[in-house]
Amino acid sequence: MQLVAAVAAVGEPRQVRPAVAAAENATHWWRTAVAAQRALRAEALEHADFYDLTAEAVGTLRSIEELAELLARQVGGYGSGRVLRDDAGCDPAARLVRAVADVASLRIAVTSALAEGERFWSSIGHIGLEIDPTSGPEEGRP
Repeated sequence: MQLVAAVAAVGEPRQVRPAVAAAENATHWWRTAVAAQRALRAEALEHADFYDLTAEAVGTLRSIEELAELLARQVGGYGSGRVLRDDAGCDPAARLVRAVADVASLRIAVTSALAEGERFWSSIGHIGLEIDPTSGPEEGRP
């Protein structure tokens, strides 16, 4: 779902920028992928799909890890030379410090998820269905 205009967290109208539009698009397509995979009957599941979907998930997690690292750097310097405000009346500098800590925690969590995803990708890559070499396409081969 791409938005032409949005409202920022502190209430200013804004145009959706390319990075945000791309992230919205990625979210949409991941939801579509999940729905498509969920719709498969058990007998229609294919090993290649497990492997390929995990490869894409790992790639996505790598991108999110990089984004979290980038956001931590960018947010950390965001107040430099700017007058900030906080929509809840809190100290904006303190809120910014908390935001940097939160995105650093997000990066750590994604890094951990990435390691788990890579292990699963490796594991699933080593298994598959046993195919009877004597059966024809109509007799049990997918």
